[in-house]
Amino acid sequence: MYNTTKEFLADWENEAKLTTKVIKCITPEALKEAPNDINWNLGRIAYHLSETFTETISKAIQADVTLKYSKEEALTSVEKLVEVYKDGSQNFAKNIQANIGDENLKDVVNIFGMSITKEQILDLTIRHQIHHRGQMTVLLRQAGLSIPGVYGPNKEEWEAMGLPNRD
Repeated sequence: MYNTTKEFLADWENEAKLTTKVIKCITPEALKEAPNDINWNLGRIAYHLSETFTETISKAIQADVTLKYSKEEALTSVEKLVEVYKDGSQNFAKNIQANIGDENLKDVVNIFGMSITKEQILDLTIRHQIHHRGQMTVLLRQAGLSIPGVYGPNKEEWEAMGLPNRD
């Protein structure tokens, strides 16, 4: 949990950079990569991360935020997905900084049918990013693409460092 909004914003900045790196790995051909016909594809998962900003902000701090592109527009290119994510992430951070002070991190709000503190919302937002970023890395590998090292080296980076095989 976070004791200050400054702690959250430092964590958020790092996590947003990592998520951006993963989204940038999507190729136009892989945008539609999905585990099956009923689950979201790579592009839809990436856009969902941006949607979360508007949902969280509107419900947690009653601020109005719109995304740079609609879902239909953003899903037309990787560049637009990256742009809508980066723009949304920056607006999210600005809204948190402007509207949630350390003194009200313990305030309880109702979001998605749950009564939770603003501090918990911030924590869940980070975990939500990590969860979907993990899904995207699996789908990227499934599409035959390299993924960036996130919390350590990826397979290719590991091999390039001459480290022993992890099999």
